[in-house]
Amino acid sequence: MGYPLLKDIVQVKYSISYCEGNKLRVLPKGESEAMWLGRPGIPKGLEAGLLRLKEGQNGTWDCDPKGGFEREVELVDGGEKYKIPAKSKLHFDVDLEKVTLGAASN
Repeated sequence: MGYPLLKDIVQVKYSISYCEGNKLRVLPKGESEAMWLGRPGIPKGLEAGLLRLKEGQNGTWDCDPKGGFEREVELVDGGEKYKIPAKSKLHFDVDLEKVTLGAASN
């Protein structure tokens, strides 16, 4: 399988780390539902990294605040709440599991 395109749907396992003051927060590894690349709401830094991975590959990378979430994001994982501030510097640890080609072609 090749590299995903901006119109593809991907399935990933991911962990996101971010700094909150002097404290590094690492979210437990989660699994995405269908994630349509090129759609609003996906951090630019995550999307850019995914476009460099082939199906079945994994990767880790950092993105600057411009590549983070546009808005504050609240997540609940394992009963613990996480609030990722908007425009945070993020670190991604991602396994790209599946790519569905051209799924968002309209």
